[in-house]
Amino acid sequence: MPRILPRRLRSSLRLGSGRTTTAVALSAAGALVAGMVVAGMGAAGADPNLSDIGAWLASDGKSSISHVNGLTGQVDGRVQLPKNSKSQLQVSEDGKSVLVMDTTTGQVSRIDPAQLTVPQTADFQAGTQVFSGGGKAWLVDAAKGEVQAIDPVALAPLGPPVPVGARPLGTAQADPSGTLWIPVPATGQLVPFTTQPGAPIKVAEPGGAMMLTLASGRPVVTDVVGGRLLVVSGTGIERTVTLPSELTKGKADKLQAPGRSEGPLVPILAADTGVLTLVDIDSGSVSAVPLKLGDHDFGPPQVLGAKVYIPDRTTGSLAVYNTVRNEFEPQLKVTGVPGPLEAYVRDGLLWVNAPNSATAAVVNVQGQIHLIGKFDTNGPKPGSTASGSAAPTPGKSVPEGGVTATGSPSDDAPTGGDPTAGKESPSGEAPSGSASGPPDATAPGADPPAGGDLPGDTGNTGNTGNTGGTGNNGNDNTPSDPGPSRPTERPTFSVPEIPLPTRQPTDPGPGTPNTTPPAATSAPTQPNPPTTPPAQTAQPTQQPTSAKPTTTSPKPTTTSPKPPPMKAPGTPKAQSQPGKIYITVSPASGATPTRYRLGGLGAGMGVSPASIPAKGPFTFTVTGGSCEKEYSFYVIADYPNGTMNSPRSTAVRPCVAAGKPQNLAASAVSGGKVKVTWKPPTNTAGEKVTYTASWTAKRSTSGAALAGDGSGLLTPVDFAGGEAPRLVADPPAVNFPEVADGMDVLAAAAPTKGSATTTSTSITFSVGGGAGSYTFKVKAKNAAGTTSSSTATLTVSLSWGGKVTASLTVPPETPGTAPYPPTPSPGEPGGGGGPVANAAAIVPPRRNGSVPTM
Repeated sequence: MPRILPRRLRSSLRLGSGRTTTAVALSAAGALVAGMVVAGMGAAGADPNLSDIGAWLASDGKSSISHVNGLTGQVDGRVQLPKNSKSQLQVSEDGKSVLVMDTTTGQVSRIDPAQLTVPQTADFQAGTQVFSGGGKAWLVDAAKGEVQAIDPVALAPLGPPVPVGARPLGTAQADPSGTLWIPVPATGQLVPFTTQPGAPIKVAEPGGAMMLTLASGRPVVTDVVGGRLLVVSGTGIERTVTLPSELTKGKADKLQAPGRSEGPLVPILAADTGVLTLVDIDSGSVSAVPLKLGDHDFGPPQVLGAKVYIPDRTTGSLAVYNTVRNEFEPQLKVTGVPGPLEAYVRDGLLWVNAPNSATAAVVNVQGQIHLIGKFDTNGPKPGSTASGSAAPTPGKSVPEGGVTATGSPSDDAPTGGDPTAGKESPSGEAPSGSASGPPDATAPGADPPAGGDLPGDTGNTGNTGNTGGTGNNGNDNTPSDPGPSRPTERPTFSVPEIPLPTRQPTDPGPGTPNTTPPAATSAPTQPNPPTTPPAQTAQPTQQPTSAKPTTTSPKPTTTSPKPPPMKAPGTPKAQSQPGKIYITVSPASGATPTRYRLGGLGAGMGVSPASIPAKGPFTFTVTGGSCEKEYSFYVIADYPNGTMNSPRSTAVRPCVAAGKPQNLAASAVSGGKVKVTWKPPTNTAGEKVTYTASWTAKRSTSGAALAGDGSGLLTPVDFAGGEAPRLVADPPAVNFPEVADGMDVLAAAAPTKGSATTTSTSITFSVGGGAGSYTFKVKAKNAAGTTSSSTATLTVSLSWGGKVTASLTVPPETPGTAPYPPTPSPGEPGGGGGPVANAAAIVPPRRNGSVPTM
């Protein structure tokens, strides 16, 4: 280093002889010297420019947070916070600021990532949480029902705490535009907050359970009691999706949804009944499958690529469900011991943190895991992955408000579970009853049909980098190898085509054999060939003293080959599509049937193909049925000696939530009326759709309007007397006093607000003598859900002599809004066409387990 500085100085001075050049050169040299001084102070000698693809992970017992490089799983920075033996740290980062709240003391710390220091702290009420997004920050006191805006840099309050509704408040989320969305379960409302509360939006019945997810930067509410998922914007409810009824049959407090999802998919898990549902908020499609998870403490599910990761706090691991193959993969061990386990997706990576342990983990879109030693310089080696990885780099240790040397290894020794990779979890298996491991990778049709399942994994669904226990394969709850046993050579049977049974079981259970096996399915027994006669025993005359032993040919035996074992297929996954349902088969583990068929079809329903071979493709397409009903199916595995039936799928509808009404337009008609028209959504497949048109009006600036007397003549109306423009729908449309989904409007007869419902694609309004400007929306609804059009402006003008003109201004579609075009998801094939909204990363609420605090 001593030789480098003079060489740089000489190079700088040679640039020119002027004073300016010399001054710049000396300033650069001074900066270099200063940089060397800072770099020489202990752990800060490492590169202070932390990885952009990374996350800050908290360690409660150490009162510190560590920054981890998401690509390598290595710690590249660590900051020490004020010591507190009972710390519960909550980290909030939005790309512009990193704020840490100790919820036990109420102290907020701002982290300087470049210097690894704490330049600012502030004390607030204990029990509050901090949120940041879009360059803004807020404190939320859920118990008191108050929110306070603060400066994200100075941490100074920007005003007193503001009540936002009845207490307690639900878990809030901050979107990238700088709006904090606050659920108020007591009133069933969602309140937007910037510096003051905005108009509340009713999303559920008062007192019902609510869950808020930020999906692609958009607030999404799960109305547990109502069985709906709602996509919300600043103007109200944009879309609702009806959830499968099976999902909400368990206890409300067992329903789990993540706080944020980077793509348009929102996973919802009923932890007690095991029903997992994936809702695509762009297309309105619903996928559902019942999973046998066991009686464990599970955290909210997380979607990354084609897999769903479910934190298991009982075992300190991740249950991994592959949505393409419709089966569990070997679980990934994080700590291997019970305790809090936080998980969230950020920058296309799954981050898993155990705040009471030295260990954390990061999982990439291929399912490869890197274990992280948050403060142990020799700490747990990352799990073996397909690409390989090195041990974590020593962390940068920084005390309160400054930089110091790294602590000794004895101070940083981990006290969590066994962090080594590649070993089985204490239980040695995945959650009880989980499906088998990946089938033959060469089997065709592993992916669902176009428009089907989760985006992301482009065929690399193998989990070569997994650590932890193996999955519990098969539906008979018996452990087996991760993949089904497929012999390389099998006896050839002459199996005739098996006709479809005339009576299907009404509700088969897992592994239910058919008591009447198909006829003529065994290979006929071959008759034994004649035995070879024994050889002659006479002794040759040349050797009178030596006897030749008697020899006989062995008697050959021919028996029928042993039929393959019969095993039931796993539980099929059902996915709703416009006018149809996709059923994904989970192949029978350790057995090879002759084919699979689909059972449970109702009257008027069809299935394609009629059967599928043992090696796939593993998807049936069911058509027919009514959007008003849910349908459940089971898979029949045909064997030469009988059949086995899978459990039934979760019931779903053969339709998706109606999309946006298209091509809004308006025209003036005779009699002082306005006709608003539109075209039906493109994704309803011909089912019945109901439309609701809602409007609000402003008075004409002229101060007067025209009113009709029934004779076709219009007379002036003075607004000073309280009269205002209004729209009243003509039959067959029906005026309603309130719009569905709880939009806060007055009766249709009121002066400035109203709504009307119809099954046609137009509504004719009587202007009622009111020229003016109307804010207008049309919402399409079917049994699967609703979607509203963009807000349009309807301008109505009146003139003497009864002339009426009308114009409708419709804004262009905004990319990423429901339902089309869809928002790209990390890892999605072709998904690089646009960025995914990156909202603030908020560590989810934790559940403390019986784990010693570090």
